[in-house]
Amino acid sequence: SQSTFKTTEVKFKLNEEFDEITADDRKTKTVVTIENGKLVQKQSWDGKETTVEREVDDGKLIARCTMGKVVALRTYVKEA
Repeated sequence: SQSTFKTTEVKFKLNEEFDEITADDRKTKTVVTIENGKLVQKQSWDGKETTVEREVDDGKLIARCTMGKVVALRTYVKEA
């Protein structure tokens, strides 16, 4: 992803765990799968886990990030 603050790039193979350094500098064990047509990214670190589900809906990329009972929803729109 890219923002005015930081640009990150993640390369992975589906269903294979890899070491990831996140945009906020966490060192995680991450695995990405496809479930029910969604790209599902699970990150584990220090006994914690975050799940990010991504899907395309009506031309928009929807990312749902879950940690425990907290859910954040981000919507990305492609610029023309």
